[in-house]
Amino acid sequence: MPRPRHPARFRLGPDPVRLCRPHQRHPGVTLAGPPPRAPVSTSGGPASCPATTRTPRPRPGTTTPSCRWAVRAHGAATGGGGCPREGGGGRLASGWGAEREQVCAVYVTPEVPQPSSPVWYDRPAARWVDGLPVGNGRLGAMVWGPLDDQRLSLNEDSFWSGPPPAAPPRVPAGLLDDVRADLRAGRHVAAGERLKAAQGRDTEAYQPVGDLVLRVMEPDGGGLRFRDLDLDRGVARHASGGVLQTVLADTATGLLAVRLTALGGAPPTVEIGWRTPQLRHRVRLVGDDGLALLLNAPSHVGEDAQHRPVVEHGGAAMAAAALARVSRGPGGGTVESAEGLLRVWEFEECTILVDVRTGFAGRNRPPGTDPEECLARAAEAVASGRRRSWAELLDAHAAEHG
Repeated sequence: MPRPRHPARFRLGPDPVRLCRPHQRHPGVTLAGPPPRAPVSTSGGPASCPATTRTPRPRPGTTTPSCRWAVRAHGAATGGGGCPREGGGGRLASGWGAEREQVCAVYVTPEVPQPSSPVWYDRPAARWVDGLPVGNGRLGAMVWGPLDDQRLSLNEDSFWSGPPPAAPPRVPAGLLDDVRADLRAGRHVAAGERLKAAQGRDTEAYQPVGDLVLRVMEPDGGGLRFRDLDLDRGVARHASGGVLQTVLADTATGLLAVRLTALGGAPPTVEIGWRTPQLRHRVRLVGDDGLALLLNAPSHVGEDAQHRPVVEHGGAAMAAAALARVSRGPGGGTVESAEGLLRVWEFEECTILVDVRTGFAGRNRPPGTDPEECLARAAEAVASGRRRSWAELLDAHAAEHG
């Protein structure tokens, strides 16, 4: 998993202190141990100390950080080279190396933009666990990258396989006595079978809805610039080439909102589609600017006697529907549909609102099995959300999330 960059670890200041790495050591400098804690001098230092020089900086955007060196004041007893000396000069203090060797502490500051978000990456997600999660308690998404094949993997908290049992299994009155008798007689397998018969079917399996797929076609091209997750605001972003994507799971309206903004240059085009692992599904257009995913979960997911997975699709099972609708910004753009896709041509900004509804009808009640009914409820929620501008959605979400 790519390691997140934490800007606070690399700020120029008294904490934390980092010594030169082996490939960054200055000629004639030997690292012989950590310096004592003391204030930092950023005003330079003795001209003879090589740590007062600056190393060449790589161009912005590279992963190798450049270094700015600050001489650490090692207390009053320092020699002309900025290193501790016994009695204020002469022999190097114990633990700091042999005579004529210099030891300097340094601070490392990366030559990359300092994000305000606490979780920040400079490479796309390679696995599901590398994505940036957003959620509002009911609807959630894992945001992948890069933008040339962006995925938002959606989950809804009530989407499960199979119907609930019509009634709890009946337990014979003398079951516990029979189990105890089997155990006393050493018939442990028989005791286990008696208990298993009273347990009913296995618990069903939680189901993924699928992926909202965004393919951004940029005339200028370009790779990932950054992706980040602002935990305080509940907003995931990433910039790739000339497009900035902002994603939030709105806590005010309950919708997933995706904002695409062109950062300059030739206007980009985006294709919007659905992918799902569910066997029983279909994709269809809704109006001129909507795309729906209608599906049913497996009728049963469990294991056979040899503990091999079993997935059944023949019976009735919970329905679900996901709907994505596009709202164009003032920058224009043209929305068209083709072969189960929506395409927004040459936009400057556009907003995609997404909702997912399921047939969940309550605890121990059979779920709804008609995806069309789920779609009707999702369409109503999305229509309500489209009455708000992107700025209003973002402000309301930030206020509710905070």
